[in-house]
Amino acid sequence: SLVYNELTQIICHSMTELRLTNPKLNARITPAHSDEYFDLLSKTALSGTNNIAIFNDEALIKAHSSMGKAIEDCRIYANGGCQEPMLQNNEVNFKAYIYVNLLRILEMTLYPERITNADREYFVGLADDKPLTAKSWSEFYSLFLTNFKSVIDGISAIAADAGSKAWITNPSPMLSATIDDCIEKGMDMFQGGARYNSASLALNGFGTLLDSLYSIKQLIYNEQKITIDELKSALDNDYNGYEDLREYILKHIPKYGQDNDSVNAFAKTLASDIAERSSGQDNGRGGKFEASLFTYFLYKVWGENWQATPDGRHKGDFFARGINPDEKYSGEMTSLMNSVCSVPADLFPGGCIVDVTLPTGIGNRIDIVSAVIKRFLDGGGSIMQINILNRDDLIDAKLHPERYPSLTVRVCGYSVYFTSLNDSFKDEIIARTLQTY
Repeated sequence: SLVYNELTQIICHSMTELRLTNPKLNARITPAHSDEYFDLLSKTALSGTNNIAIFNDEALIKAHSSMGKAIEDCRIYANGGCQEPMLQNNEVNFKAYIYVNLLRILEMTLYPERITNADREYFVGLADDKPLTAKSWSEFYSLFLTNFKSVIDGISAIAADAGSKAWITNPSPMLSATIDDCIEKGMDMFQGGARYNSASLALNGFGTLLDSLYSIKQLIYNEQKITIDELKSALDNDYNGYEDLREYILKHIPKYGQDNDSVNAFAKTLASDIAERSSGQDNGRGGKFEASLFTYFLYKVWGENWQATPDGRHKGDFFARGINPDEKYSGEMTSLMNSVCSVPADLFPGGCIVDVTLPTGIGNRIDIVSAVIKRFLDGGGSIMQINILNRDDLIDAKLHPERYPSLTVRVCGYSVYFTSLNDSFKDEIIARTLQTY
């Protein structure tokens, strides 16, 4: 049954009045909830606290149920960290503790000569194609998926070995006593005592990977505009000397976030393929790994230290966050929603995170925010975070922090006063607020 009552209202009103950055406000909702609930969440978002996340019950319950969990348990889930969904009382909260750089796997595919002996030791089954000679898109994509599966299986095996010893190295009797089945089994939660001992592999850089693969497909195989070696030379030189090629990629190759039918179809295919290959491995604790497109701040850290990519991204630019498109390529809000909702979120029990920034210029337009939330739910989205910001205020707050003591922003899975961030993070928030949809 749908839940919305006076306690829901009290919590939202309190967060608004007290302007708290924590605890985070995670709102479970379905398309069938009342307009009153949608409007309340919209008012809360418009208050400027920027600490609200929308959880789509339909997508998340289906995702957890698909992993063999009882439906009655799946209905009682909560947030177990930043946004990682976990089943209450009976699931170990070990969701986003392994992060996977998707662009590293693309690099292995484009540059097989850079795969080290250590890589091959840890990731058994990596594609052996030196030099890269893929004659067709299907062959190249198959090489990428082979490498992806090898990396996922290798990481899972290493983590499973550590997981099998966790009840010895990190016994947790007090916490185990709060989780269903541990006492009945007489086992620590890390020993397999919990009903569900799930863990997630958090895949980072999805939007950048998607655009990069699609650019390879179009440039090299469909249009035959360049060769693989020419693309690699452009990337190695950060497009210096290849400015015309980069301009063509940016202007003539459609991007994720622009609501292009072909790109959206590929987003669905790619997401389905990586979900299938990153779920089901044994985690050493009596449970399985589950796919996740959750991201923390590694889209920034990895991006700052990564070479140019085939989507036209320069060396050092950030990766795309969660399942967001790169902000430089995103269209208006309808295009954004149509694109991100092409990702089958119900294949990712660890969550698919979408960050939405709306301009303060919308005023108190509750109907606009409610429409965004409803579109996200109707499209089958998983988890959405909302920021309502003014770019000019952010720039001024960086220069004159004393004027903005309570300016709050949602960074990754947490909310914080903008003035407390270091300059690097302030610049990242300002840069992403360029796109106001």
